[in-house]
Amino acid sequence: MKRSIFLLTTLLIIWIAGSAYVYVCKIRNDCGKAPAEPVVTTVQPELSGTDVLQVPDTITIIPPPLPLTVYFNTGESKCVFSGPEEQQIETIAGFMTGNPDRKVKVTGHADNTGSSLINEEISARRAEFIRQQLIEMGVGPGLIETSASGELQPASDNDTPEARAKNRRVEIKIN
Repeated sequence: MKRSIFLLTTLLIIWIAGSAYVYVCKIRNDCGKAPAEPVVTTVQPELSGTDVLQVPDTITIIPPPLPLTVYFNTGESKCVFSGPEEQQIETIAGFMTGNPDRKVKVTGHADNTGSSLINEEISARRAEFIRQQLIEMGVGPGLIETSASGELQPASDNDTPEARAKNRRVEIKIN
């Protein structure tokens, strides 16, 4: 019975992932495209009555920047940002300095080359490198949460050098 439930659950997950892929890549034709620019929404508050608190005419809501993934070379815990990566990390830092109530989550990852202990250590050093970059850009240290996943959450299989390169990464997300 447990085996049947496991099999059905696995098939359901595969079906959901396949459906998401078909929707994003085939229907929306959105695979591999650069992230869209954030949309800035302006809200006009409604005021009624005479005893109201004075508020600005408009309130501008700026959504958080999209998550960023930075890739690393084998065995390295530092990298040089590309132009778009530099711009995106500066956008994240700017958002964080203006929103001290938010936190940024920095998660380091590794491929399966080497031992699990070494991979966890290098993923932690990668996350710390990005943390230091954000601090140098003005983000308060208390606003940055770091974690290391080692080789436990691969973005791709580890069968080829190209696939392993996708796993040597740090993911930066605003919570």
